[in-house]
Amino acid sequence: MNNGIIEELEQDVRNKFAALKRDTAGFNLRNTSRGLQHFNGIEHTDNTISDPETWLKYTCDKIQKSQAMRAASRGVRDSIQQLLQKQAEALVKQWEATNHAFSVRLREYMDAKHKLETHLARVLQEIFDTEKSLEMLKKCLLDKDAPLKVAETRMMMRSDRPGMENCKDKAQHKLVYEIHEIKWSTDDLKAKIQETEDALQHLLRTKMSLEEDLAVKNNSIFIDRERCMGLRNSYSMAPRAHCC
Repeated sequence: MNNGIIEELEQDVRNKFAALKRDTAGFNLRNTSRGLQHFNGIEHTDNTISDPETWLKYTCDKIQKSQAMRAASRGVRDSIQQLLQKQAEALVKQWEATNHAFSVRLREYMDAKHKLETHLARVLQEIFDTEKSLEMLKKCLLDKDAPLKVAETRMMMRSDRPGMENCKDKAQHKLVYEIHEIKWSTDDLKAKIQETEDALQHLLRTKMSLEEDLAVKNNSIFIDRERCMGLRNSYSMAPRAHCC
C-alpha cells in the first residue's frame, strides 16, 4: 500500500516537473529562438484532460491519501517531504538561473546597442561631410562653365579673321589647350561627383541598416527588461505548497 502511494506521488511530481520544464521553455521562447515553426490548426486541438478544479483536486487527493499513510508510516512521510522540498528548491534554482540568463543577455544587448549607436554617429558625420563635398564639387563644375564659354567664344571670334590673318598662332594654340584643359577638368569633376554620389548612397543604405538593427535591439531590450523581467520581478518565487 505504501509503495503504491509513493509511486502515485512521485509520478505526479515528475509530471509537474515535466510540465514546468515545457512551460519554462515556452516562456523563454523569443522571435530569434531556434526551432520555431508553424503548427496549422493547433488552436483547434484540445487534448487536455483536466481543468483547474480537477487538477487541484487530483493533487489534493494524493496529498490527503499520503497523510493517511503517514499516520501508519513515518518513514514514508519523511521521504515524500524530502522529495517535495528537493523539487521546490530545484524550481527556485531554475528561477534564479533564468533571471541570471536574462541579466547576461541584457548586458549583451546594451553593449551591442552602444556599438551600433557609436557607428551610426560616425556614419551620420560621414554623410554630412560627403554631402558638403558633393556641394563643393558641383559648384566647382558650375564654375567651369563660364571660363569654357569665354574660351570657346574667343576661338569662334578668331575663326572669322579674314584671309591670311586667320593664323594658327601661339594664341590659337593656347586657346585650344585651354579648352581641352577645362573639358578634362570638367570630366574629372563629373567622375568625382559620380563617385561621391555612389559613396553617399552607400552611406545612406548603411545608415538605414544601422537604424533598423538599432530598432530591433531596442525592441529586444524592452521585451526582456520591461516586459519579461518586469513580470518576473512582480512575483516572489519561494517554495510553497497549498492544498484545499
